[in-house]
This record gives sequence, structure tokens and C-alpha cells, in this order.
Amino acid sequence: MSQRPPDWEAQAAAHHARLQELRDRGEPHFVLRVHMLATEEGGRRGPAFSNYRPQLWIGQRLANRQQLFWDSIWLIHKRSLAPGATGDVTMFLLPGHPPAVVLSKNEHLEFYEGTRLVATAEVMRVYAPGHPQHEPYDAE
Repeated sequence: MSQRPPDWEAQAAAHHARLQELRDRGEPHFVLRVHMLATEEGGRRGPAFSNYRPQLWIGQRLANRQQLFWDSIWLIHKRSLAPGATGDVTMFLLPGHPPAVVLSKNEHLEFYEGTRLVATAEVMRVYAPGHPQHEPYDAE
């Protein structure tokens, strides 16, 4: 296992603050109920922290049947999500990826690291102006 840099906690705090800023600025995002697969089920060996960037798959495939993934970034609502744990996450889709309208409340999602499924999720809330299921921020 690799060692974390000495300033890891400061870097993590800065990333967390940046994600909070995006959220507070009204960037489209989603609150998900995420279940991390247990290590024995093929999931991660260690926990995920805020600024985790798994690839989202929403069932799309290319013409050659290869899965089409979208990059995401997570703001985890508690300190971390360990393998086998379930918790809430605020997810942003990274720029250049599908518009926010592609995801809907109650939709089932899958997250990957490469070709390995590491988490499943359900969309709990949609915060995307112009989206038919957009919720005001005071609903959080």
C-alpha cells in the first residue's frame, strides 16, 4: 500500500472545500445513496474519501458494445465510505460529460474503477436548474 504524502489531510480539506464551493454555487449535482461493494464482492480494498473519482456507467454502450463511462467526483457526507458500507454522497459530473438531465431521481447507477464494479447507487435528489426534478437547496 502506498504512503500518503505528509500534507494529505490539508489537500483533502482543500478538495472538500472546493466541492462544497461548487455545490454552493449551484453547479448541477446529485445526492446519491451509495453502496460500496465489499472487498469479497470485488469492491475496493480500502475506503473512499471525498474527491474520489469513480467512473459512472448509466447503461450506455458504443457501437462496438463497449461500455461508455462518465467521470464523476464525490463529496462524501461522512469521513469516508468503507468497502461494504452504505452512505450518502454528493456527486458532480466532470466538465465535458453528459448534461445533468441524463440522470433522474430514483435511477440506479453503477460506479467502476477501470472495468471493476466498486459501487452501486440510487439518485435521491437532483440539483440541476432546468431539470424537471430539480429541488431547491433548502430541501437538504
